[in-house]
Amino acid sequence: MATDISQSSEAAIIEADTTQDSVTLHKDRTYTIVHTGLNASGGADANTIWFAQGDVTASWAVGTDKLPVQDGQSVVVGPALATLNFKTAAGSPVFSIIPGVYERGAGYGTREP
Repeated sequence: MATDISQSSEAAIIEADTTQDSVTLHKDRTYTIVHTGLNASGGADANTIWFAQGDVTASWAVGTDKLPVQDGQSVVVGPALATLNFKTAAGSPVFSIIPGVYERGAGYGTREP
């Protein structure tokens, strides 16, 4: 089920698993994604989370439009990204997604629109 954080300025914790899911973002801001290394119960889960704008291929096979985020890693995505799809090849790790400042458009340079 898609998670919509496009109008929020608060961090969210989202669970990934082997079924593709998505998060709706505000296209004018950046977001930091942090792989927590945990599952929703607080147990260890270091499975890689794969992100893409289109269909997600959760494998290390060479290809385009996919971003692997491993346990303990963080990446910044956006702006100009309205939907981000994700899934894992195994397990169900959670990730934090933290809204950054608006990079363009309404609210430029602020955390609130």
